[in-house]
Amino acid sequence: MSTTLKNKLSNLINEIKEIKKEVILLEIKKTHRTKHKLNKWKLLGEKVSSKWDKIPAEEAAEIAAKTGLRGMDALVVQVAKEYNAELISFDKEMMRKSRVVLKKR
Repeated sequence: MSTTLKNKLSNLINEIKEIKKEVILLEIKKTHRTKHKLNKWKLLGEKVSSKWDKIPAEEAAEIAAKTGLRGMDALVVQVAKEYNAELISFDKEMMRKSRVVLKKR
C-alpha cells in the first residue's frame, strides 16, 4: 500500500475515533439528562405520596359506605370534608350523594 493511502486510512481511522468519542459523550449527556428528569419525577412522586398517605383512607371508606360513592369520588368528598371546603364539581351524582356527609354552605 502506498504511503498516501496509508496516511488517508490513518486519518480516516482517527476521524472515526473522534466521532465515536463525540457520540459516546452525547449519549452520556443524554443519560445524565434522563437521570436528572427521572430524579425530579421521583421527588415529585415522593412529595405527592407523602401527602396522599396522610389522607385518612378509613374515613373515605366510611363516606363511600354512607353515600354509595365510589373510590376517587369518596376521596374527593373526604378531602372537602377534612378541610371544610366547598365541593364544586360537574359530577351531579357526586354532588347529590355528598350532601349526606358535607355541611351545607
